[in-house]
Parts: sequence; C-alpha cells; structure tokens
Amino acid sequence: MSNRKELQNTNEPDFDPTRLEGHESAGDLMDAGPTPLAFAHVPDEQEISKTVRMFFGNAVPESLRAIIATESMEIAHSTRKILEEHMHIGCILFGLRSRIESHFVAVQGDTRHIRNKAAELFYKYVEKLFRKKHDTVKVYIRIYLRFSSNAGAMELLGYTDMHMLVSQDDEVIDAVLGAKRKDPELGKREIKKIIENYKLKLEEKQASLDVVKSQLSEVVGQLDDARNENQYLSDETKQLRLLIEQDKERNKKTMVDLDVANRSVSTMHTEITKLQQERTSLLRQLTEAATRVETKEVIVSGPTEDIKQLQAAAQGLMDQVAAATEKRESLLAEVAALEEQRNEQVAAIESKEAIERSIKELMADFGSFMQKYKTTQLLVTAGGSVAMFSDLFAAFADHVGSFHQELQAAARAA
Repeated sequence: MSNRKELQNTNEPDFDPTRLEGHESAGDLMDAGPTPLAFAHVPDEQEISKTVRMFFGNAVPESLRAIIATESMEIAHSTRKILEEHMHIGCILFGLRSRIESHFVAVQGDTRHIRNKAAELFYKYVEKLFRKKHDTVKVYIRIYLRFSSNAGAMELLGYTDMHMLVSQDDEVIDAVLGAKRKDPELGKREIKKIIENYKLKLEEKQASLDVVKSQLSEVVGQLDDARNENQYLSDETKQLRLLIEQDKERNKKTMVDLDVANRSVSTMHTEITKLQQERTSLLRQLTEAATRVETKEVIVSGPTEDIKQLQAAAQGLMDQVAAATEKRESLLAEVAALEEQRNEQVAAIESKEAIERSIKELMADFGSFMQKYKTTQLLVTAGGSVAMFSDLFAAFADHVGSFHQELQAAARAA
C-alpha cells in the first residue's frame, strides 16, 4: 500500500502519472533540459515487435521475446489510457462547470457577474473535494477543449507537452506535431525552442507590421495634406472661374452696347443717305433754275428775296449734311472703340479659359501622380525593397526639390 506521502503527491497541481518520479514541475523540465518523459511515445504492435528483435534477437529465447513484446504492449496501452483519462477528467470538469453556470444563468440572469460567480463556486467545490487548485482545474479543461478533437495531438503528445502548448497558436502546435512525427524522441528543450522561434518570428512580423502601419499612417497624413492642397487649388479654380464668368457678363454688356451702337450707326447711315439724296436733288434744282434765269446786267441793291430763301435753304441742307457727317464719324469712332474693347475682352476670356483648362489638367495629373506615388511607395516598403529603389527615390527627391523652388518663386512673384 502506498504511504501517506505518496498519496499526497497525487494531489499536487503538477502531478502527472506519465512523468518519471523524482523530477520537478513541467516548468522546471523545460529549463533543466531534455529530461525524458516516461513512455512519451506510444508505439504500435509492429514497432514493438521490430524493436524487440533489434535489441534481443537471438540473445533470448522466442518465448521470452514474446513475453517482452506482450508486456510492452501493456505499457503502451496503459500510457495511452492515462492520457485518455486526463482528457476524460477535463471533459467531466468542463461539463460540471457548464451545468452549474447554466443553472445560475437561468435563475439569476445572463450577466458576466453571474457567470463568474457560478464558475468561482465550481472551482472552490473541486478544490475542496479533490485538492486541485483553481489553475490546475482550468488547465484540465483547457487541454480537453484544445486537444480532445485533435487526433495528431492525441497520438503524438504527452500531457506535459499539451500543458506547454495549450496557450500557443495553432501554427506552433502544427510545427511541434510535425517535428514529433520526424523525431518521436523530441524533448522539452526542442519544443521550447520551436515555441521561442515562433514567438521571435511573430515579433518580427509584428515589428514589420508596426513599421508598415507607421508608414501607412504617414502616407495617410500626406494624402490628407495632398487632399487639403487639392481643395485649396479647387477653391482657387472656383475663384478664377467666377472671375471669368464676371468677364463674360461684362462682355455680354459690351456686346449689347455694341449692338445698340451698330443700330444707331445704321440709322445715321440711312439719314445721311436720305440727306445726301435731298442735297443732290436741291443742287439739281438749283442748276436747272440757273439755266432758266436770263442774266442781265442790272444794278441791284442785293439779291432778291427768292434767291436769299434758296441760298438759306441750300445752306441749311449743307449744314445738316455736315452735322450728319460729323455725327456719323463720331459713331463710327465709338463703334471702333467698342469693337476694340470687345476684342480685348474676348481675348482675355479665351486666355483665362485656356488657363482654367490647363489648371484642371494639372490638378488631375498631379493628384493622379501623388496617389500612384503613395501606392508605389507603400508597396515598395511593404515588400522590403526600399534599398533597390533608393536611387530612384533620391532622383525623385531632386526633381521635386527643384520643382518646389519654382513653385515658391511663382508664388512670390504673384
């Protein structure tokens, strides 16, 4: 019968019947080096037979080799049974905790506080009855939930292996299982090294991800700046478009004034033509009257009244013709000035419209270039190819610096 000390040892949180007697906890095993587990590998019947022949061969009789093989099968079966019992314990503990939590939730409501209260009562109950600490019971449940459905883990891993891997990612577990298949004698130090290598790679990936996130944040900030600059350019373009519209309105008014002036000139042309026709008719009448008058040498004190009236009428017509001619010349000069003003305004409008089109194309090209550059820079950085394109980025920096100086000079000149 086992003594009292041995019975107490079976209730320790770190007790593992698959582990050799006299060794420390699983954590100590990891630090102490490749301390072998008892029966960490569970061989099948074919492997047992092959190994018995390898070690004993003709050194012992066949009957003894059969006994060795049979007893070895018993050991393998017991080892597998121990692991299965550990899993069964975890399954029962998980079921008890779930039933107790479900009852408390049904009676008192589904809140985090109620669930924690039910779980705490469950853990205290198990600790009191089986002398199993809170953390040990949690490990049983976690190992059951994590590995009970993993056939590879159940085949290749011992319970202490599962204890080491229960909080690891699936990639780590898959890596350990792969290593175990290649080397069934894989020890705790090698498993620990696999875990550390994975953590190191994960940290490197996280560091790279942090760098990419930082660069992405910087790119987003630059895109925001570019967006603000584009908004500023858009506002300036709207202002330019407003000025162009105002110029168009003034040009419309000028065209209206020019049309009025053209109509006035046309009216004056009609009046002048009419007056010229009347003047020609009067001159003809004067000529005809002169041919009918007989010239006599008489002494008169002055022209007759008819002649005076005729002369006055002719002079009036001549004055009207002169006034109409002067008004026509004035209107023609005004029309010429209006046409010149119109041509200047049309030329200015066409120039501003050409500038507006050029600015729109420049903004579109510049925005497209900025987005393509940011995307390319992000791809190059994420792909780890910065060194390959460093000379190209330096050349871009030189060109952009020169362009920036030109822009500043243009801004100062404005």
